Amino acid sequence: MVSASGKVTAREVLGAWNLYDEDGRNVAEALRELGKAVRTSFILRYAASEGLRREIHEGCNRAETWNSFEEAMFWGQGGRMRTNDAERREINALCMQLAMNSVIFYNVEKHGEKLRRIPSATPVTWDHIRLLGEYRITSRRSTIGGAREK
Repeated sequence: MVSASGKVTAREVLGAWNLYDEDGRNVAEALRELGKAVRTSFILRYAASEGLRREIHEGCNRAETWNSFEEAMFWGQGGRMRTNDAERREINALCMQLAMNSVIFYNVEKHGEKLRRIPSATPVTWDHIRLLGEYRITSRRSTIGGAREK
């Protein structure tokens, strides 16, 4: 009943509940019907509300932008992690997240005022970032303010 990820689907729960109330009605069937009513209610609200449609559309656009950003950042090995070791996979994912957060931090630091003035602007952009190329990393440390330490 529980998958390898530790999750249980609604179908599995309802299938396991072969319960009947005191009048002989199947509780699982009643919950399925309730789910249909909730979905129908949402569809009607979605159809009637331009604001709700716009909000959902904007949310989908943000998710697609993030997915495209992730795909652009994770170009190595064809976008696949080539290890079955859970610890290595976690390290790979955390390194990618760090790189993505670094780009976003840079964008906010460099273009923060523009981003605040334009409501639809997002710091999740990478066209100006060289994702492939030669980088020189020195042992000199720098601080956020730009002053260098030796």
